[in-house]
Amino acid sequence: GYRYYLSGFAEKVRTPNRMDSIKKPMWSGEDLSDKTIMIWREQGVGDELLFSYYYNEIIRRAKKVIIESEKRLIPVFKQSFPAAEIRPQSMSMESVAQNGYMTYKEVCEDYDLHIPAMQLPQFLYNNPKDIPVAKKSVFTVRDEVLEKWKQRVSALSGLKVGIIWRGGNVIRTRSLQYLSVSDMSRIFSVKDVTFVNLMYAECSEEKKYIKENYGVSLVEWDDLNLKDDFEDVMALTANLDLVIGACTCASNIAGMMLTPTVIFSSMRPWTLYGGNVFHMMPNTVNLVKEKWNGDNSEWDIKIAAIIERFKETGKIQL
Repeated sequence: GYRYYLSGFAEKVRTPNRMDSIKKPMWSGEDLSDKTIMIWREQGVGDELLFSYYYNEIIRRAKKVIIESEKRLIPVFKQSFPAAEIRPQSMSMESVAQNGYMTYKEVCEDYDLHIPAMQLPQFLYNNPKDIPVAKKSVFTVRDEVLEKWKQRVSALSGLKVGIIWRGGNVIRTRSLQYLSVSDMSRIFSVKDVTFVNLMYAECSEEKKYIKENYGVSLVEWDDLNLKDDFEDVMALTANLDLVIGACTCASNIAGMMLTPTVIFSSMRPWTLYGGNVFHMMPNTVNLVKEKWNGDNSEWDIKIAAIIERFKETGKIQL
């Protein structure tokens, strides 16, 4: 599967494409004990966070690891992977074709080998069964930040549930993966629950709809930037009882903090590798529609029931 996945760069569906601009060879599983390897980010921040799960294994194997990260992740990556060099992407845009396809120029070549982050499992493991299941989060969050959010969340009443009904990209193919607030009446009718907003996209009209139609005011904090303050979002989600969300960055963060999380989607995520457990977020379950293009409102019924059962058992039961 990963051999075919690599063709995504040539097909312009994996971005940024640095396969042509980087002149050093791509790592293909050889010994790294005397090598410096550079891992470069790709796709969205949520993908980058998911595949950072594999960084510690490559750090263990290599003489030196350079991780090129999205700028907003650099502080928490420096805390989480202190044995690696963490830096922003070291390439500049060279040209843009009429179809929008970009070519790049590399700024640094201080490494022997490179690899795109989402390609790492191909050469780290022979089989999905070989991938270890997380026993703790790979992210290091400062104690004072965790304590701040522990105090804030503990002041809330009832079951504390983080909620993310959609991401920021609402094109047709993505909208099949999202819930509309008009289809969430059963979710917001569950009693003895405090819903915490984890939506990083602008959603003021949707929050207004929720309040006017369901009588629910989502909990928010003015000093929290859900889009940029990653360490605080990690600490917040680590202190929630349950997170319900579309397949977005915020849901990935909650899952990787090992908070019980339900990610709803129209199809099974490929990062399950054909199994039933997310290796990097084992307390997360995937709720899939009966038909991939079916009515999204079926999630409303199922998620409301999941929350009710979680209140009684403290476990996610589909």
